[in-house]
Amino acid sequence: MKKVALLAFCISSTIFSYSQFGTATYDNKDFQSFLKTTTYVAMTGDSLYDAELSKAMAKFWKITPYKIVDQKSFESLSKNPQNSVLVLYRTIWDDKIQGMHSDNLSLDLRMGSPTIADNIIVNYKNYTAPLSSFSFVTSKVEDAYKKYYRLQDIVNTMHFCLVKTQSDKLKHTNFAREYFNKDIGVLKTKTLYILKSDLRNDVDNEKVAKNYPYKFKTVTEDELKNATTRDDKNAVYMIMRETYGPVFYDIATHKCVGGMEYGTFEFFRTQDFKDITSFVKKYSK
Repeated sequence: MKKVALLAFCISSTIFSYSQFGTATYDNKDFQSFLKTTTYVAMTGDSLYDAELSKAMAKFWKITPYKIVDQKSFESLSKNPQNSVLVLYRTIWDDKIQGMHSDNLSLDLRMGSPTIADNIIVNYKNYTAPLSSFSFVTSKVEDAYKKYYRLQDIVNTMHFCLVKTQSDKLKHTNFAREYFNKDIGVLKTKTLYILKSDLRNDVDNEKVAKNYPYKFKTVTEDELKNATTRDDKNAVYMIMRETYGPVFYDIATHKCVGGMEYGTFEFFRTQDFKDITSFVKKYSK
């Protein structure tokens, strides 16, 4: 993407966590406006990322009409508050009081704004929360492009949350707890793919196996891409959200099957696999 919107702000962790998983509430003014819009989807110029995003939109997006547009067209369309936009967006979060800092690229659903394509907002009062946002857990554009294999899962999950908010007129909900965690029992029968790069240096297969009794496989990102490309019917993968906790996706169905609530962390520790086991047992009774 030649130009990624940059948003720098200071804000409480509760609002940042909200933007990582779920949607704005039904009674939110922007949500009501969104339902009447055409959603413009920004292409980035990266062929693999753009192809997968286009595929995901065609497969899952029904809640509004949508159009795929190039970056030049997007820059003008995104300024219109009568439009909604789906865009790779950078958010810098800096909480000096709590001593926490985050710099993330995410796929954001937002209402159009005159400043959306070039804003750098450092004043909390000027901050506008997205309608929905799913992080790539990286601040590097080239790394976000490499995670193109996640786009079908992200778009499908985002769309589910939006449709559920609309149909049930939701004013507040925890989507993981209310809807997704009930499916986490698939980990008892399917292989959990764990990215090697997400493991702390002192965690190996033997330590994982001592704390996680179900099938698993530690993989490189390329190996995970290959599994998602062939829609592996017997596998689930988990990704790390640094300010919230791991989230789990079924590779074959592209559905979110669970999301855990943690504090801030960078890598999976041995203890985390014991917690995942307890989590599976709790929600799959």
